[in-house]
Parts: sequence; structure tokens; C-alpha cells
Amino acid sequence: MISRQFPAENPCGNLAAQALANGNADQLWRVYTSWSQAAPADPQVQAEYLMIGLLIRPFEPGFATCAADLFRQYPANAVCRMAQALALWRANRSVEAAALLDGQNIPFADEPRFALIRGLILSSVGRSAESEKMFAIAAAAKLLPAEQSLLKQAADRNRSGPAGSKSP
Repeated sequence: MISRQFPAENPCGNLAAQALANGNADQLWRVYTSWSQAAPADPQVQAEYLMIGLLIRPFEPGFATCAADLFRQYPANAVCRMAQALALWRANRSVEAAALLDGQNIPFADEPRFALIRGLILSSVGRSAESEKMFAIAAAAKLLPAEQSLLKQAADRNRSGPAGSKSP
């Protein structure tokens, strides 16, 4: 995420990195909300704002529409693609989400939240071996409580057998 890419160059990146390190979801949300408002034309910031929202505040309205709009505007942007895939997964459209990511080169694929998102999607379409690789990357980082819960649910689903296309 941006906070890892350019932490010294961006005060918002520093604040986001601190919130992540402290496991403070509320602080992280405030930082990304402010950052999103301050940089409305930056697709990277907007996509990350949407991903954080979809991960930790999934029942707030509007994220899915915003993710779809952003992806329509920036179809070649891998982070916008990831945000759209997460929005599809949250809408119980896991097969579409997986198809959106399959065969795509996602920069920073080893970034824990990107790995978590990809793992959640893969798990929900029954691709447990692939998802477990992603979860190993995600679990190596300090995840927020909501993210830990999502990872645990998906890992439990992987152990229990074929999944279908479900998301929490």
C-alpha cells in the first residue's frame, strides 16, 4: 500500500503506517478518509480508501459503486482492479472477482492486504491451496482485528472443504 511505498514522502502515509502498526482501525479509517478527500484525483489513494473500507467497514453504502466507477475510469490500474475485485467479493460475486484477478500482474502482490484480499477471493471459489499461500503472506504482517477475523473465517472454510462463492 502507499504507506509502505512512500512512507517518508507523505505525512498521510506515515499516519497510516502508524495506525496499521498499532492495529488501530478507527485511526486508519480517519487517515484514509482524510487522504481520500485531499486527493480525489489520485486513483491509488481512492482505491486503497475503498479497500480499507470494504475490509473494515463493509456495511457502509457506496463502496461497491465507487469501486466500479474507479475501475471503469482506470481499468489498467492494478490497485483499482483489486478494489473492484474486493467489492465484487463483498457482493457475493466471488467467481467474477477471481476472474478479474486471474492472470493479472498485481504489483505489490506480496503486500499483506493485497495478499489477504486475493486469498479471501480464492478461498471463496474453492481454491484453498492458492489462498493459503496468500494467507501466509498476510498473516506475517500485523493485521487489523477485522482483517484477522476475515482471514480466520476463510482459513476455516478452506479446512472444511469446497466453498462455493460465499463471502461474509
